[in-house]
Amino acid sequence: MRSVLCDLSQVAEGEIREVRLGERVFMVFRYQGHIHVYDAFCTHRRCNLARMGKLDEGKIVCTCHDSEFDAETGKPLSGPSRKPLTKYRSQVEGDKVFLVE
Repeated sequence: MRSVLCDLSQVAEGEIREVRLGERVFMVFRYQGHIHVYDAFCTHRRCNLARMGKLDEGKIVCTCHDSEFDAETGKPLSGPSRKPLTKYRSQVEGDKVFLVE
């Protein structure tokens, strides 16, 4: 099943975008030309990374408690978080970014 998340033109390189799909909240970003989609909440204290996170040299940084995650895999790199972020499959078709489940 595929659901439209947003337009590709709305996802700038290096910026995190919050996307809501029903009651679910995702963070969508473009890193090194590739689109990545994750659950929007930090696995430490559930801070919203789409609002309070930033991309920094290949890392997603939670500004709440300084957890850092690998931007490509979601694996924790440093800080208090020990669990990886939930990553979702995505597809780009034309100017649309799709969530693939």
